[in-house]
Amino acid sequence: MSRMSSLLLNPLMILLENQKNQKEPQPLYRKFRRGLKESDTLIVLDTGADTNFTYSNLWSKNDSITLQDLHISKEKSRSCIPLTVTPAFGVSLVINQQVFLRIRIGTATICDWFYLIPQKRSHIILGKPLLKKLHYQLSPSCESLTIADTTIDVTRFPGISATSTLLQISKTPFLKSLKTKFPTVFSSNFSLDLHHDFLAHVNLINFPYTTPKAYFTSGLRREAIKKYVNQSLENGLIEPLSPDELVAVSPVFALPQSSEKIRIITDLRKVNKCLQYTPRPIPTTQSILSELSHHTVFSAFDIRKAYQQLPLTGDKLGIITEFGTYKFTRMPYGLASAPYWWGEFLQRIINDISIPTTTVIRYYYDDILVASQDHDEHYQVVLKLFEALHRHGLSISEEKIQLASDTVIFLGYEISQNRVSLESSKIETIRKWPLPTTKEAILKFIGFINYLRNFIPDTSERLRPFYDVLDKKLTPTLPPPHILIPNLTPSFNLFKQLITRSLTLKLFDPQAPTIIFSDASLKGGASIILQPEVHNNTTLLFPISFLSVRFNPTQQRYSTVERELFSVLHALNKGELLLSPDVTVYTDNKGIISIGNSDRNTHPRFTKYLDLVNGHRVKWKYLPGAKNLLADYLSRFGLDDQPYLDLEQLQQFAVDIPTSNLTLLSADSDAETSSTTNPEPSTEAPNSDNTTDPDYVIDNVNSLTLSQLLEIQKLLADKISSIPPIFSKIIDRFYYTSGNLYINMDSILFRVVIDKDYMDVATKLHALYHCTHRVLQLAMADEKLWNPNSNLLLLDVVRLCSRCETYEKFSDLPIELPEIHRTPVFSRWHLDFAGPLPAHNGYKYFLLAADYTSNLILVRPLAEQSFTSVYDLIFDIYATFGRPHMLVTDNGSPFANNIVPTIAAHLKIKYYQSSAYHPRGNSKAERSVKMIKEVIKKMDPKYEKWTSNLSIAAHIVNNTKMIYGYAPREIAFGVPARKIGTEYLQAVESILNAEDKPPEDMATTENVHLSLMRHRNTRTIRSKTMDERVKVRELLRNARKDTDKYVPYTRGEVVYRYRPKRNKFEPTWDGPYYIHEVLGKNTYKLRNWDGSVREATYDGSKLKPAYSYYGSPIRTAAEYTRVYGDKERK
Repeated sequence: MSRMSSLLLNPLMILLENQKNQKEPQPLYRKFRRGLKESDTLIVLDTGADTNFTYSNLWSKNDSITLQDLHISKEKSRSCIPLTVTPAFGVSLVINQQVFLRIRIGTATICDWFYLIPQKRSHIILGKPLLKKLHYQLSPSCESLTIADTTIDVTRFPGISATSTLLQISKTPFLKSLKTKFPTVFSSNFSLDLHHDFLAHVNLINFPYTTPKAYFTSGLRREAIKKYVNQSLENGLIEPLSPDELVAVSPVFALPQSSEKIRIITDLRKVNKCLQYTPRPIPTTQSILSELSHHTVFSAFDIRKAYQQLPLTGDKLGIITEFGTYKFTRMPYGLASAPYWWGEFLQRIINDISIPTTTVIRYYYDDILVASQDHDEHYQVVLKLFEALHRHGLSISEEKIQLASDTVIFLGYEISQNRVSLESSKIETIRKWPLPTTKEAILKFIGFINYLRNFIPDTSERLRPFYDVLDKKLTPTLPPPHILIPNLTPSFNLFKQLITRSLTLKLFDPQAPTIIFSDASLKGGASIILQPEVHNNTTLLFPISFLSVRFNPTQQRYSTVERELFSVLHALNKGELLLSPDVTVYTDNKGIISIGNSDRNTHPRFTKYLDLVNGHRVKWKYLPGAKNLLADYLSRFGLDDQPYLDLEQLQQFAVDIPTSNLTLLSADSDAETSSTTNPEPSTEAPNSDNTTDPDYVIDNVNSLTLSQLLEIQKLLADKISSIPPIFSKIIDRFYYTSGNLYINMDSILFRVVIDKDYMDVATKLHALYHCTHRVLQLAMADEKLWNPNSNLLLLDVVRLCSRCETYEKFSDLPIELPEIHRTPVFSRWHLDFAGPLPAHNGYKYFLLAADYTSNLILVRPLAEQSFTSVYDLIFDIYATFGRPHMLVTDNGSPFANNIVPTIAAHLKIKYYQSSAYHPRGNSKAERSVKMIKEVIKKMDPKYEKWTSNLSIAAHIVNNTKMIYGYAPREIAFGVPARKIGTEYLQAVESILNAEDKPPEDMATTENVHLSLMRHRNTRTIRSKTMDERVKVRELLRNARKDTDKYVPYTRGEVVYRYRPKRNKFEPTWDGPYYIHEVLGKNTYKLRNWDGSVREATYDGSKLKPAYSYYGSPIRTAAEYTRVYGDKERK
């Protein structure tokens, strides 16, 4: 038991120990404060009572009682299920009434239900569950209650006393009544009678019916299989086959579990491979535990032979044994779909039960848990549950019943009020566990520890020695015992020490704030999720879960800040069910504070990680290392000298990190971009109470609601001169014309649209390239559309996209969306030298420039590496593509001089060099050099004429699709890429798909999407300005299609008729004619110009439109050049 649990129960344990030492019974109430008469005691704080009690004599004539500063009033009463109360001394009593009391102690008030004891006493007893809820503290020097965040010193009120009467509700009478009323629920015999119409469907695809064969055994195993078959036949679980039945049979085998027990298993592996089914939700352990906060009464039941209660339908299943072949009538264990069918069946039963909001019923396979906050309510729900089980013909294991207890064993955990700990059998198991020395034993131990990892700090790092001995890269074979035992013993003993101390965690409270502390090392990250509780007037933090993750070799090379963010994201994702609306992350990493303070492009992982972190409502606090109380707490957790965490002390040392620090700053956004894509932050929430204040004035357009926008539109449409004061600061930014409302954003008008219209346009744009919400933000600015909730709407568009997985793990909307690094095409260039290569035409090197966004490359051969070639290339880029915003090179000698920085400063270009410690800062150029060399090698393996092939290689790379799905030429200029030979594509792709390539830049991908959207907008504008020839060409193209896709004609349309030529000078077509009648599909009657109808019928393939008779010279020319000429040539 943990120290905190002992602290809570110390008064009770002291009293119990005193009772054991007494030789004769003492009076029922024993006070801690001397000199107080029993008749003066009105309220008794009883740490031994199961629930709240009061006496009928007290309320037989009165509805309210006042004693000095204590005032108690009875508000209502109700009947309850008859319960038997057993006091520590005296006879048992039956209770069937409850009263609702309102108790005012000074200025604080307590309201709760109390059981009415039919005795002539005058006390109100506050039981253990309510005292725990009120954080009751009792010791010789302190006695207090905490009511609504107010701590009350109980010793100041003479009418309150403390004791331990051990008033317990007896469960035996209620259990006997359940057995009497529902005998079938407690029956151990399997019933063939069905009490429900639920069927489990089996659907097999391509099952090899002739393949399965029986397993033949001997001795005890053979007898065990024979016994299993006979019992299954008697219980109706299986039955013999008919001669004409086709059944998917599976063999059975006997598995010895001990010297006295043999388990029979049906080998359904082949059936499961061919089984098709729809998964149903199965509750997880964490989801069940997260709903049990504040519950005080628990019951647990185990359903007997759960799966075998469901009949089968669909394809037939069976078993094949040496004693014969049989088919299943009920669902067997081992079927892959069995848990889902059973879960759906059990959920339907639970849904039909009327359950109060303060009670929960949860199931995990065949185990059912009932948790309530009141005994009477709990017994009523249990009664309804047994009625439902009886109605559906289900039975439970009587020996596993845990009824109406303050502590229950469920799924290997010991659950009590606001606490969860390990089951004592698990602790005993680990205490007796021998050191594993084989692969199977190590895997079994790792699995057991992972099941308990929520209770153990830094589990991943402490399991590392066990994983290392199983890693074939590190140890191809398992080390011998003399090496294995010394390596595993320290970690193994530490696990046993931590688990045998019976660690206790707090149950998650959704109404309390959540605090996460995360710390990352070089090898992994560890996190702890905590929540506060008040004890002895001090707010202490208690752990609700420990989380940890091991870093792979790539993640170990991340920077310190990146590893810290990765650890925080791991905690937010794995502990998603343990996050309340108020989440605070404590970190001791000082680098997080400086995020966003540089104008350089941040590493791409920052963009991704910060996007994900901003998907949660998280507050950040920095905890200096010297005052890091959490680190000390983690290092000594579970030990005798474990410290307690004081929340107020922690907040005193912590420093708030503004949310704006955790957003990325744009390095090259112009004025228009910043005004349209980075809306001014909202100072007031849209739904703030200030909007009802008559003096409130909106100064931020992003705070406007839909109703306020409609009101502004009405004011402008009706040309009302008297503007309400609330809109006085923003009304000048809106314009109304042609039935639409516009907003002025830096002299650019944006049309105001409602949420649905805004999301419809954004969804269509997102479907083009599946870009991030930040790219959508700029794309919607190009569309000249505006909505006050644009940030949240765009995030929803991405979240609702089935193909986008980047934002799948968002659990809530962000407070603020980080701004995108807008890097237009040709605004950032990476330069690098390559060589030396074999000399050719006097050249040994080549200089390469790669555009950051499009990956377009420029190359030129050089005789030597010199700054003059860099000078020339920079001016060529300047003259051809305009002034770039940034140049990036390595620190080689041609770049590490004063000339290149001087040129960059003269042209007003930012210039950066990647350091030797971070060579990947110029990885764009390095990868381009690799691709150029690979293509040249394909063309000239010995590099004998590499200078002649250099330009061809650049052309190939510029026209090869990158990992974005587009070629650099297409991204840079918006034109389709040229077709490249397969052998050269493979050469480039071998570089793109290399395993050791640096992680792809998310910001680069976003800028690629922006560039493509800009090209798309340009193409859209061009298409709107094209003349009618495009439509005519489309009609003519349809006219030339194969015969199965004829152009349909309508009555009265003018056409030409195809005619066989007698010589090459005769025309192929004659006419024109009118379509006189449409006889059927592609069959027509024609009419001459004089009105006579031709007798023959004509197929549509022998006709063509006579465009020249529509009066359009364009159509006449198009018809002549496109159709008539084609037919003549044929």
